[in-house]
Amino acid sequence: MNQDVNGGSCDICLATLNLTEQMSAHALHQCLTEIMRNYFHAIHVSFYHVHHLVKKNSPEGAWHLYADEAQYHDVQHLLASESLKNCLSYQNLSEEVQGNQIRYYVPIPLVKAGLGVLVFDISKALNAYQHDKLDKLTHLFRNCDAHLTAFHHDVLTGLANRMALNEAMKHQLLKHQRKYRRRGEVEDFAAICMLDIDFFKRVNDNFGHLYGDEVLLLFSRLMRECFRDEDQLFRYGGEEFIVILHCFNDEDTFKVLNRFREKVEAYDFPQVGKVTVSVGFARFRAAVLPSEVLEYADKALYFVKDHGRNQVASYQALSEAGHLVQKSSDHQAEIF
Repeated sequence: MNQDVNGGSCDICLATLNLTEQMSAHALHQCLTEIMRNYFHAIHVSFYHVHHLVKKNSPEGAWHLYADEAQYHDVQHLLASESLKNCLSYQNLSEEVQGNQIRYYVPIPLVKAGLGVLVFDISKALNAYQHDKLDKLTHLFRNCDAHLTAFHHDVLTGLANRMALNEAMKHQLLKHQRKYRRRGEVEDFAAICMLDIDFFKRVNDNFGHLYGDEVLLLFSRLMRECFRDEDQLFRYGGEEFIVILHCFNDEDTFKVLNRFREKVEAYDFPQVGKVTVSVGFARFRAAVLPSEVLEYADKALYFVKDHGRNQVASYQALSEAGHLVQKSSDHQAEIF
């Protein structure tokens, strides 16, 4: 590629180096927004995951945007934009005038998250050269997203793997700490839920590992059907799974998890028959390490397994009721 007076080839080479060295989706999104600020002198840049919600009273449904962290753009204002709707519906680059600036909406297909949209404001319209550079960057971003997705997902179930969980837990804690610092108060944000298929060893022993793998595949499919797009699903290892569930109180968390538990209990697994699941969860709190939150969820899970299985339990509720003895933490070790 020939270098032009604007340093285009150098820009793309640098972007390639920066994007390909990122090890998480969050870092990849941040890198792309930083590139847009540097190369296009963008004033505001945001990257959103997009989900299409079908509503009963609205045949065309509605769009929902969410991001890794607080963004510059007002999401409600964005959702009212006809240019954004056109971008999402037809997956075409769209633009609109915003005062003395121009706002661009760039659709970016993602391997696992469906569709992403890059939103940025600049002082004047992109020229042909900048359009070409933007096309190259978004193509490069999609390739990096595909490689990261393969690296961070379980081969059998297709759910995110333990490495992805490590990144998600760290990011969730940082997001919670930012919220805590801004508001100056302790506030629950999300729950980590540990799911364990009951008596799974019997499935492997009685039917063989091939049917055991089928149970894991079908179980992961039920997870995708039951949980929302913004909830994060992981295979932790063996027959253990994890959900980072975005409910803002324990009552809603219990409802969601019990709905899933009942869905599993009612499902007929081919050859195997009925399977149940035990669930324990703990909420993220300020000054609590990711490894501790995971340990708390694990304690709640094993309380369920020791008291009949096929139930949902909250670490906080069990602890407050005196059913668990909470260990003091020296905050010296961090496994994530």
